[in-house]
Amino acid sequence: MSTYSAIDERDLLLQVAAGNERAFDALYRLYSGKVYAFAFRILRSEVLAEEVVQETLLKLWLSGRETANIANLNGYMRTVARNASLNLLRRQEIERRAEQSLAADLQEGHHDTEERVLFNEAKEMLEDAVGLLPPKQQEAFRLCHMQGLGYKEAADLMGISPQTVAVHMKLALRFVRSYLEKATNILAILVALRLF
Repeated sequence: MSTYSAIDERDLLLQVAAGNERAFDALYRLYSGKVYAFAFRILRSEVLAEEVVQETLLKLWLSGRETANIANLNGYMRTVARNASLNLLRRQEIERRAEQSLAADLQEGHHDTEERVLFNEAKEMLEDAVGLLPPKQQEAFRLCHMQGLGYKEAADLMGISPQTVAVHMKLALRFVRSYLEKATNILAILVALRLF
């Protein structure tokens, strides 16, 4: 990995603010490993750490002209990565509590048939949402989220770069979450998201 000085980073930020994709690619190469390591220490999950990398760098790119106002890029990246990681941990905790609640209800034997129906409906809704994705997003989602492969493994199978897999996953997850939120209540969403 090449070493960049603070002046080089400042120049790259100004170029990114102007929409220069090469400058963004240079920043991506410079920071993706650092963000991944930082997020992995918090999350202890390769897939989630890769998601944080994509979310952090996507936020930088989408900031557009505001990128020129970033005075400390390293601090900015750590803050965005920390917030994204903590949001994922909160989401995991909510999902864990929902699973525990469902498990407790199932152990009590109450509403067993209703639980199975809800579970099957949630699974069908997830499949419906995945079926509406464009082919590459669908393939990336099935490999990474449903089969548990890392972005690199999925990229090798798909014949594309890990960054492209990450973009497909980000878009797919956004669509699936949106679809499920519109289709059902939060409990069914949590069940569906934890199926695979």
